[in-house]
Amino acid sequence: MLFSLATVANMQDGKCLLAEFLKRNGISQRAAAAALGVSAPNMHDWLAGAKRPRAENRVAIDRWTAGAVPAASWSTPDELSNLETVEPFKASADLDAPIPFAVTSKTGT
Repeated sequence: MLFSLATVANMQDGKCLLAEFLKRNGISQRAAAAALGVSAPNMHDWLAGAKRPRAENRVAIDRWTAGAVPAASWSTPDELSNLETVEPFKASADLDAPIPFAVTSKTGT
């Protein structure tokens, strides 16, 4: 299955989708960073819009969120204009295992 450019262009911005996912699931930025194997400052920068994740991190975010934050949602208009179609991610056998994460309580207990 391929997504048209119009479909991809209409996807919400990755940082907003990721922030919404974390909030909805009660996951802290630090816990998300640990689950994805990145630093907490990187996670903060992604959510603040100061940086975009590298391609491999975009795919990891897509998988970790079970598609709630598509890898293509981080693409710029320039990147999208250079594409005719975007193929959905197909995990290799070594990427089939879920990425673990720890959920911390809001009270710290």
